[in-house]
Amino acid sequence: MLQQQTLIPEEERQKESLKFEDIKGHEHEKRAAEVAAAGGHNILLIGPAGSGKTTLAHAMQSILTPLWITEETSGTTQPDFGELCNRTPFRAPQNSIPCSQMIGEGKHIRQGEIFLANGGGLLMDDLRNYKPRVLESLRQSLTQRSISVNSRDRTVVFPACFLLIATMQLCPCGNLGDSFRPCACKPEAVHKYQRRVPRDLLQYFDLVVEVCPVPFSKLNDERECESSETVRARVKAVRSLTRKRLRGKTINCNAEMEPGDVRKFCALDETTKELMKSGMQHLMLTAGAYFQVLKVARTIADLGGAESLTAAHVAEALQYQKKGEWL
Repeated sequence: MLQQQTLIPEEERQKESLKFEDIKGHEHEKRAAEVAAAGGHNILLIGPAGSGKTTLAHAMQSILTPLWITEETSGTTQPDFGELCNRTPFRAPQNSIPCSQMIGEGKHIRQGEIFLANGGGLLMDDLRNYKPRVLESLRQSLTQRSISVNSRDRTVVFPACFLLIATMQLCPCGNLGDSFRPCACKPEAVHKYQRRVPRDLLQYFDLVVEVCPVPFSKLNDERECESSETVRARVKAVRSLTRKRLRGKTINCNAEMEPGDVRKFCALDETTKELMKSGMQHLMLTAGAYFQVLKVARTIADLGGAESLTAAHVAEALQYQKKGEWL
């Protein structure tokens, strides 16, 4: 018997989670979170301790929509995952979790955290403090969109298609990048700390966002912030649009598009091509990052209701490709 999870109605999960309207400031970071949720793009939040990374990451639960939804307008019938179709899984395993619980292996096969996040979000808070084997299992699941679970007498392959949300600080003390608190770490300690996460895992993040502490003027602003309900409605609309565009395919969001899909749905005019070329040279982007930028730009365009990609869409997508500045 497989260990079963307790299902919580979607409405109740939305009530329990932290909301965007609870967070003052961080407009740029909230925008990036919306883009990630709408397109299914993995997002990495980087910044000093106390900057709000974890709060933002948890608040993303309130804007996620189920990955698989059967709609009359979709024209196709999505795979039958039962109740998984009616809720948005969201898992946040602690960084002390053993690899056996992360993937579900052991004497008896059970559902690990990676599978339980299938169709929803997986939050890895303070990514550099997870065990190497856990990070390796995460990398494998991102590569294969599945996870192999071994027991004494058999192997079971579970689907593992999720939005990865991760946070990281830049040094052991957590102050590197802070404008007010100086970092006390030695350079070799910082270098060793930053090497804890394999670079090939970091390449799976479509958006890398610097999170800065919120200034007092923002914290003391009594104006209401945009609600998660409003943001989630836009996310849901983009997901619905994406399913129509990708009708007949086995993918559900822009992040899952193959190179052929990107060439078809992310065509660039000559001006935008020149911007893309310049951005790739300046940021020293790889071929993989090229496709990441175009997928994110497609999501940005969808959020704005645009049919074609423009220079503005690509420029915004390029600003999230800053891995080399911190990693």
